[in-house]
Amino acid sequence: MAVNMIQGVKQIVGKFVGSNMEKKDAGMKVLRYPIEMFDNPSKKAIPCLNFTFFDTTRFNASALQQSADTGTSMGFKTKGILLMRMPDNGISDNLQFDIAGTSDDFAAEFLRGTINGFKSGGVVGAVEGGFGAAVNEFDLNISKKSGAYATNLGSNKTISSEKGVNAFNGVQNRTWTFVWNFAPKTQAELIEIGEIIKYLFRVANVNVTGSQQNYAVMDVPSMLRFEEQVIGEKDAYRRHTPRVKSGWCHIAGLRVERLGENGYTTFADTAGDAAYSGLELTIKEVTKPTAQLFESMYDDDGKVMWTGSDLSGADMYGEKK
Repeated sequence: MAVNMIQGVKQIVGKFVGSNMEKKDAGMKVLRYPIEMFDNPSKKAIPCLNFTFFDTTRFNASALQQSADTGTSMGFKTKGILLMRMPDNGISDNLQFDIAGTSDDFAAEFLRGTINGFKSGGVVGAVEGGFGAAVNEFDLNISKKSGAYATNLGSNKTISSEKGVNAFNGVQNRTWTFVWNFAPKTQAELIEIGEIIKYLFRVANVNVTGSQQNYAVMDVPSMLRFEEQVIGEKDAYRRHTPRVKSGWCHIAGLRVERLGENGYTTFADTAGDAAYSGLELTIKEVTKPTAQLFESMYDDDGKVMWTGSDLSGADMYGEKK
């Protein structure tokens, strides 16, 4: 069952994930699945995903990005944590970069000619520059359409509107989708699954607080950060392969299903709770993945950032020591 920090997180979770988790914050939700993975300290190096949720306050985009890059605090209050076994569909860390050739349209060519002309000849130069760009563009297009291949570059050559300049335009925000299939063995585990699902619906949805100039005013859902961790291991071993670690994120999708085979199977002694259920959680990063973010995963040979979380009410990584 869900507990808060005062009710015993120090005894239940803290000694397995990191001493920093022993800090108390009244009312903070701490949920985990399966509950048994914290009850056997003889098991070592059990991988899990640590999701930490926050009540955010006013911030600016540059500060949020810097916090993501360096793993430092934004001063947000920690709302709760969710420790989940590795998802059934595994983990992928997919980076997509926007790289494309440039192909300026007529308006862009005209404006570029106007600006260049203005810099060299003021207003008159601007008019001449824009006119010259227009003449050049029309001349190229007419030459192309007429099949004329005699250019000032020589015969048997053609001119393409594609400038052929490839440019790095940016990196796309990452998105992860995690899937878990639940088959609780005890009612206590069923209750914990129920608490996890209810909590996710709560932190993923908006809270409408009123209206302003005929527009609805909504409290933004909780931000979160997550990282791959190992529990049940007090020693700080070196990590040789990259682990997953996010910047600042929002829940982008949440799907809960009741699984059945040849019928809907219910859990004994309940009012129709499904014996088998599934959770699909989609997380989207709102800050950009950067080289600094990936470098921060490997502080002190990948040890320090790997063994524990700081849940002091700031954020999951805490201030750098």
